[in-house]
Amino acid sequence: MINFKTLAQEVKDDIVRWRHDFHADPELSFHEVNTSRKIAEALRKIGYTNVRVGIPHCPETGVVADLNPGKPGRCIVLRADMDALPIQEETSLPYTSQNHGVAHACGHDSHMAMLLGAAKILFPLRSQINGNIRFIFQPGEEYLLSDMCPSLSDACSKPGARILVEEDDVMDGVDAVFGIHVWGTLPSGVIHYVPGPFMTTNLIVNMEVTGVGGHGAMPHTCIDPVVAACQIISAWQTIISREIDPQEAAVLTVGSINVDSKTYNVIPERVSVIAGARTYDETVREYIKQRMQEIAERVAKGMRVKISFTASSGVPPVRNDEVFTMQAVQSITEAIGAEHVACTKPVAASEDFSWYQKIVPGALMFLGVGNEEKHTNFAQHHPQFNSDDEALPNGTASLAAVAYGFINQSVDIG
Repeated sequence: MINFKTLAQEVKDDIVRWRHDFHADPELSFHEVNTSRKIAEALRKIGYTNVRVGIPHCPETGVVADLNPGKPGRCIVLRADMDALPIQEETSLPYTSQNHGVAHACGHDSHMAMLLGAAKILFPLRSQINGNIRFIFQPGEEYLLSDMCPSLSDACSKPGARILVEEDDVMDGVDAVFGIHVWGTLPSGVIHYVPGPFMTTNLIVNMEVTGVGGHGAMPHTCIDPVVAACQIISAWQTIISREIDPQEAAVLTVGSINVDSKTYNVIPERVSVIAGARTYDETVREYIKQRMQEIAERVAKGMRVKISFTASSGVPPVRNDEVFTMQAVQSITEAIGAEHVACTKPVAASEDFSWYQKIVPGALMFLGVGNEEKHTNFAQHHPQFNSDDEALPNGTASLAAVAYGFINQSVDIG
């Protein structure tokens, strides 16, 4: 029996070094050029010859490698995302971000390092693996939060996983997909899993409300878009509280309201609003979208303002295949011990890993990296987010064990 935990500990120094390097040099969505080069170099140094850099529309970012290209048998994808966030890091780490306004505040540095670790410990075992393992280092998971790159083509307004699924051949011949996401608010070193619905689908709404501006002391000569926008926003909340089945989890958040005016005595001409909604059901998401637009249009008509309303559906919900998930849990438990495995609850965040699950059965799991004494217990997207390096070998061992177990076992899935 292969001891994946021991093998992962043997490459721990490499995992930590890789992560610190990625953390210090973060790159935004679809701009992960240096990151891709480093990953490709590391894979080739390990011994991989089937290494491809680039995805459609972005020829210098994203890396795909195969352990046993063309070998008969099952094929599983192990996936890590690569991109950082447009956030100014607020840590004093020796490997803090050197790129102003960009930080690995979601743990993608850890994902890449753990997957490289898995690639390293699996390479010497390739003759024992009765199929192929495909490693995908995917750009553009945080694509919505990197809307500061006008040089990108319109095609890169989609998440990286969707581009790979719809416009690339990386999922050809693949039977399953697996990934691990570090999570700062969960105890360090523990793999957390959820069979079935795990993460939400999302909706992104942009609305502009236009009225007639003027002096704040003479509102009767104006049509106030601020008041109208507030009425619309208040009415939107009744969709969740009065129109969605209470047994269906859904949330609607207005995250940004901006006006032309910056003073108290001017009624602005227009107000822009950005909102989002999340749910575990795509049908519910589409209903929320429809009702948001209907309410906005009808309130606007009653209050004599004009609106521009656009809504885009984001990623699908992450739904973990139950049979594959429990098979993966068994492999992980054997690799790192039952004390490091726990069932958890679904979360309301979203992840473009769900696009792979549209094609094949799969599972995404969380690796806790939260350690209060080490100050690694901040939530995702916090400017002080960081991972506990001691947890990462458990992630590497889990990735390798799941891939090995799936290919060399005969349990049917999906």
